[in-house]
Amino acid sequence: MTWVALYQKYGIKAFNGKVSGVYILTSPTCKAQYVGQTKRAANERWKEHLSVCGQARKQTHLYRWWQVFGAESYVLLPIDACSDSELLPLEQLYIRRWSPVLNTTGKQGKGVKTGQRRRGKRERGKGDGLGHASDKVASIVPIRAKIHETGDWSIDVYQLLDSQKAIECRAFSLTFEQGNSWCGGWRAVKAAFGKSKLTIGDQHRELRHCRNYMEEEGIVEVVRLVKWKPKAGPDRKFLCSLYRNHNRMEILRRCDLAVLIRLIKSAGDFQKVASVAFLRRIIVRAIKVNYGWSMNAKLVVRLKFDDRIRLVEVLKLVNDKIEELDIPACLKDVARGMVRIIWVKNPSVVNMLHNKRRYAKAEVLTCTCAGLPYPHVGDHVRFRLHEQEGINPMICHANNVPKLVISDRENLLVQEVAAGFTTWINRGNSEVMVRRSEVWKCMSRNGGEGKNHAAKYLDSKEVEIVKANLEGLVITSLDRNPGETVAMCLKLYFEAMMDTFVLSPGYTIVQEREEDILGKMKSEAKEVGLQQFVRWDKK
Repeated sequence: MTWVALYQKYGIKAFNGKVSGVYILTSPTCKAQYVGQTKRAANERWKEHLSVCGQARKQTHLYRWWQVFGAESYVLLPIDACSDSELLPLEQLYIRRWSPVLNTTGKQGKGVKTGQRRRGKRERGKGDGLGHASDKVASIVPIRAKIHETGDWSIDVYQLLDSQKAIECRAFSLTFEQGNSWCGGWRAVKAAFGKSKLTIGDQHRELRHCRNYMEEEGIVEVVRLVKWKPKAGPDRKFLCSLYRNHNRMEILRRCDLAVLIRLIKSAGDFQKVASVAFLRRIIVRAIKVNYGWSMNAKLVVRLKFDDRIRLVEVLKLVNDKIEELDIPACLKDVARGMVRIIWVKNPSVVNMLHNKRRYAKAEVLTCTCAGLPYPHVGDHVRFRLHEQEGINPMICHANNVPKLVISDRENLLVQEVAAGFTTWINRGNSEVMVRRSEVWKCMSRNGGEGKNHAAKYLDSKEVEIVKANLEGLVITSLDRNPGETVAMCLKLYFEAMMDTFVLSPGYTIVQEREEDILGKMKSEAKEVGLQQFVRWDKK
């Protein structure tokens, strides 16, 4: 605002200290400037600056510069006037726009532009015609607004909209005065209220697209006021202070349990995984020391697989049982989010049928296949299961998993849910009672009851019958990967093991202990300098 405009608006009061305003300390021989605000007369504020500088009570950029350069070449000039409530935002507006070097806070830094080249002359020339009107003018005219016709003018549009949001007022009229500078910045208004719906004339637009309209004099109808709340709240700022100063860890021990749990959630807002892990670790440790709760303990319920069980209903049942526990409410919320329901795999054909490990330890095996009605190769029995008639094709593939037939599945489900709470350490001394009537709705009445049930599923009883019929034979996989199953005489298996491993010239029989052999290998690798290239199994 020019001095002529100040005089026309406020008269001589704008220059004799009768009106609060913003001033600048400038010099005709130095570019270093300082922007400030005062409610007193200009002469009083100038004498105060000289007094503080002479006594060296403050060591700000301004006073340190005056001690070197001298204050006699500086003058105090008023640049704008306003009410007392608008002093701070108006001062920050001029500081942000002019960025004087002698101001300690509030000025805009240059930032770090790593990898960005400087624009050329022609590129800078092209950019001169772009941007908003507020970016191209030299004079600063703050944008003022008020609610309805009877409200008071305010230069802080953000606080004006935020006050309406606080009283839950979503629709109102907003009157603007023409200006070119936003106190607090347009970006703050756009980021917080950019999704708000406005009506300008016959057009319906969002606030983030209405900057040019709001910089002109006129009335804007706010149809729906919406404010975006950032994730970085006071909890994040507190965690940042903990991360920078580890001596403040003692504050966590004085925090309430609900506050500590809220801080765990806020730690997830950090970008680096190491930062999140560090903050969560110290908070979880504080909860463990002060309150005895283990935040890393998950409530795990293991269920044997059954297609009749409805996992959604089981999860609801577990959540209901958590609510019945005598633990803090905030801990119940965490526990509900850490419930894990895991299917326990039923034994496959490999586990139920194959018996090679039982015979692998025997020192001597003799023939037991005499008179058995199975295919022979030479004098002994040897055949694949798919070669034998009357065997279900699903049994021939060893990776298939038979369906277990459980007569009383509801009772087993009661035991499984109760066992999950028994192993949860945050349960305390509370006993969880699960009734049969509660798990009844967790079971589907029509699971596996179709006409093609026998064709779709492999019954475990069929595997047991095949195992009983092949008693006295070695049942093993055809190769390393379980798939094709072969049955053979005990003598054939014994001779194959002897020829392949025991009597093979590629193997050496030793009488030493395994620990001694491993220690000898490590010492030899160290002697030849191969220690850094060798990796030892933990087993």
